[in-house]
Parts: sequence; structure tokens; C-alpha cells
Amino acid sequence: HAVSQYASRGQLKLVTVLLKLAQSVFFVNNNSKSCILLLDDISAELDKRHFSDVLEVVAELRLQSFISSIEPIQKLISNKASYKMFHVEQG
Repeated sequence: HAVSQYASRGQLKLVTVLLKLAQSVFFVNNNSKSCILLLDDISAELDKRHFSDVLEVVAELRLQSFISSIEPIQKLISNKASYKMFHVEQG
């Protein structure tokens, strides 16, 4: 059965992000190379708890990651994660 028939939009977003994270872990574990993780607007459709949980997992993976979000991540990610923010205003 298709997940889209039974899941909410937030649940679909979470499943999609988790599959991408699993794909990244699989790639790193099966290759001698790392990868770059790109996540676009992960805060869309996720509540703050799931958004924070995803950010924690991304931080634990220790991959180079680019994450776009309309929600600020400073308060949601642990202090142990190192990140840099590029802020865009008015386009």
C-alpha cells in the first residue's frame, strides 16, 4: 500500500527525510567516501519535536549538510553540533 494513502503531509515529509538519512548512512557505510546531505525546507509540515529530532540525527551523522528552513534552527539543535548559517532576506 502507498504511504500517501494513509499518512498525513507531516508524516509523509518525515518518512521522506528518514529515507534520505538512511540512504546517506547506507552510502557512507558501503563506500570509502562521504557524501553531502541536502535537505530543503525540512521544517515544512514537521512539528517542532520532529524537526528537532531530524536535526539531531543529521548532526550525529557528521556529514557535510546543507539545510534550508524558514524556521530558525539555533534553538532546536544541540550545542554540540557545529553549524554556520547563511541568512537570506528579501529574495
